[in-house]
Amino acid sequence: MKYKWSEGKYDSIARFCVAITNFHVSLNPLRAPERTTWHSYKKRAMDLGQQSVNDRRIDQRTYRERRAARQWVTPMADLTNIQ
Repeated sequence: MKYKWSEGKYDSIARFCVAITNFHVSLNPLRAPERTTWHSYKKRAMDLGQQSVNDRRIDQRTYRERRAARQWVTPMADLTNIQ
């Protein structure tokens, strides 16, 4: 089945798109007085991103340290089984 453009529905669709755009703009204004709000949202997002990068870095370092400790213990355990 092929899609056919419906001129009867065009006005409804256009009005719906404009309404959604207006709603979005009301939530995310770009006016000069609202810039401080926008910058605070942006700073928070950047801080959260940096925090997740730092957390990942700590997790990786902990993993490497524990893995190195396991590898160090394993050869020593093999030496105790020598007859």
